[in-house]
Amino acid sequence: MKKKTKKKRNHNIRLIRKRRSYTMSELAELLHVHVRTVQSWHKQGMTPIDPDDRPLLFIGAEVQRFLSQRQQARKCPLKEDEFRCPRCRAARTSRPNDLHIVDTGRRMGKVDVSVMIKGVCTECECQMTRFSTRRKVAESVWVRKLKQGQSRLSRDRKATVNTDLEGEDCGTD
Repeated sequence: MKKKTKKKRNHNIRLIRKRRSYTMSELAELLHVHVRTVQSWHKQGMTPIDPDDRPLLFIGAEVQRFLSQRQQARKCPLKEDEFRCPRCRAARTSRPNDLHIVDTGRRMGKVDVSVMIKGVCTECECQMTRFSTRRKVAESVWVRKLKQGQSRLSRDRKATVNTDLEGEDCGTD
């Protein structure tokens, strides 16, 4: 049985006209949500034009303000060396040994090329990805972290695979 998770959704606020008034059903149809969702927005603080009139009418500018404020509250600001873990839904770092950079080859503007920085969450072992450009990666903390992880790997002299067979004849009699 699948566990139901609450779907967080960014609504297309640009569909709403600032100077137009909307009923709850019109907003629900425009934003592709249920009428009960719009009713819960009203209870959470989206104010109608006149709270005593029925049906309740909402001015577009107020709806835009309310929805954009909700979207801003959900954002997770990241530091330079952090990822956003999709499972934990929080800012997490990755161990230097688990970091690697994948060059996508896609152009970003006239000069730069995009890259993907991949790592593994230290809490839940989930794969994390962050997008950047070659120039930003070269100037940032990522290069230092990658070198730190590579130096740890190069210091290990013993092989990590089949270490129990070290010095033994491998199956020949």
